[in-house]
Amino acid sequence: MNKLKITGVLLCMMVFPISASATFIDNNTNLSAEWTRMQARTGSFDSMDAITYNPAGTAKMEDGFYLSLQNQVLPKAYSHEYNGVKYEADNTTTFVPGFFAMNKKGKWSQFAGVNVIGGGGSLEYPDSIYTKMGAGAVNLTPGMESIYTSVYMGLIAGGAFSVNEKLSVSLAGRLVYGLNSLEIEDGDVLELEKTAVGFAPIIGINYQINEKLNIGFRHEFKTSLEFEVDEMKGAMAPQMQALTGIKKGNKARKDFPALTALGASYMITKKLKLAADFTYCWNEEVNWDEDPKGDNAWELGLGAEYEIKEGLKISTGYSYVDAGLDVDDYSTAIGKNPYHLFGGGFMISPMKNMSLNFGASRLFYDEKTDSRGIKYEKELWILGAGIEYRFD
Repeated sequence: MNKLKITGVLLCMMVFPISASATFIDNNTNLSAEWTRMQARTGSFDSMDAITYNPAGTAKMEDGFYLSLQNQVLPKAYSHEYNGVKYEADNTTTFVPGFFAMNKKGKWSQFAGVNVIGGGGSLEYPDSIYTKMGAGAVNLTPGMESIYTSVYMGLIAGGAFSVNEKLSVSLAGRLVYGLNSLEIEDGDVLELEKTAVGFAPIIGINYQINEKLNIGFRHEFKTSLEFEVDEMKGAMAPQMQALTGIKKGNKARKDFPALTALGASYMITKKLKLAADFTYCWNEEVNWDEDPKGDNAWELGLGAEYEIKEGLKISTGYSYVDAGLDVDDYSTAIGKNPYHLFGGGFMISPMKNMSLNFGASRLFYDEKTDSRGIKYEKELWILGAGIEYRFD
């Protein structure tokens, strides 16, 4: 393989850690099955996903021991087009799990859980991708399958305390495990894998103004991550190492950004709830050795939920996201186009203390074209299902 192709693959390597399916550049906000049916969760404490959206609100939930298990499925089609030729990845991510446990008694709650907080899938380009080269782009590895994978798993543990009838506070810690990988031709040409582990605190405040209006707040501090090359092999690995110096054991800093969320929920009637969220991602504060970190990002979420009868609720929602990355900094593997999202679903209780959540969200991305003439288009569904049970 000549130096031009090696250089092209190197450029792919420099951008592949940008997360597949993440809401922002890396961070996700689709963190629960409840969110897939109602896109404003920070002001609520009526289900177990309060652990990840409104941890201080868990101190306001009913006493008992809770368990929750959920999964998300992401059918998608990401593409980029140059000079009339389109390259597309249309594989479906079938496993984006979450598991939470909580004990609530009196003024205290203690909780733990694990879920996908960033990325969450792979993008499989069966016929390679274009690579940005100077003022244009070129396909340097035609016919070669490229698979990009990015996942950030978060293991959270903490607790919350009700200071009084209105105010509750929370403190938690989260261990983050990051995995980024690139395979070309099933690893025969190149297999590269990077991993990192870091830790950061999370604080929360919940203030229940009255029986109708509740305010939730959380701040996730930046997680310092240093990715290490755990695997680098394949036919071109020796040439790559000689040309670039990249080898097994190399390290590069790529922090997981801090995130701040503020939300409110309001009971219009005993059956109808409205909610709104604003989430801000602090991309500018991180240390990234390789990738363009972009501007700070934001999301606006709105939701409504109606109780048809006891044990059956329907909901809908909307969100808008700007990931904060300029189109000229997009990876050709995955663009970060702004989008509008519409979702809906329902919650049903088939038996006492059990609830089932089902939701579906459709993302409508803005079409973007960079200064080289590469056009980025995306289609994505997020399908969620979850079960929750409370032991009295």
